[in-house]
Amino acid sequence: MTVDSGAQRTVLSPPFASALSEVLTPLAKPETYKLTGIGGSTSYASLLAPSLDLQIGGHTVTLTNVHVLTQESSNESKWADGNLGIDLLNEANSTTFDFGAMKLTLR
Repeated sequence: MTVDSGAQRTVLSPPFASALSEVLTPLAKPETYKLTGIGGSTSYASLLAPSLDLQIGGHTVTLTNVHVLTQESSNESKWADGNLGIDLLNEANSTTFDFGAMKLTLR
C-alpha cells in the first residue's frame, strides 16, 4: 500500500482486485473511476464496492463506496494493493508513521 494524505479517497489497485476477486465480484459493480492529480484527470475501469472492512495498521476500518481499479493507473498500481487516502486515516483517533520501521499504526 501507498499512503497519500492529500488524496480525499482511498483507491485500491488491480493487485487487490486480483487477490480478492471472489469476494469483490458478488458485491461490487463495474464502474469507471476518474483519478485526478496534479497532471490532470484520467478515467479507469473499476469495481465499486458499497462497503469494505480492512485491517490496516492494527485497526479495522470500514470504507464505503470504495473503488477498486481493475486497470493499471501508474507504475505503483502494478505492485501496490492501493493508495490509502485521508478517508481511511480519519477513521482512527491517531495515526503514527514510523519511517525507520516502515510501519503505519492507527489507533
